[in-house]
Amino acid sequence: MAKDPAWLTAARAKLGTREAAGIANNGTIIGWAKRLGMKVLGIVYNADSVPWCGVFVATCMQEAGLPSAPIAVRAMAWATYGVRLRFERLAPGAILVF
Repeated sequence: MAKDPAWLTAARAKLGTREAAGIANNGTIIGWAKRLGMKVLGIVYNADSVPWCGVFVATCMQEAGLPSAPIAVRAMAWATYGVRLRFERLAPGAILVF
């Protein structure tokens, strides 16, 4: 059995993370954004009401020692990251953008 990519292991450790209700912010998500910073994210990210899927992936990549997509806060930035795979060749750890 193949070992999961390190970034996927980091992602699984974060299962259950959710944004805070209303105007509050989840300190974990905001902490990820602060650690990544504007250079990686492309914006100052300060509210988990802003979609945080790119922040999540960038955090997992950083924890695995991998580079980030440019302007990583944008989900579409991850659509061209890495090597493009045909649908029938997808594997654990593939990044899918919908």
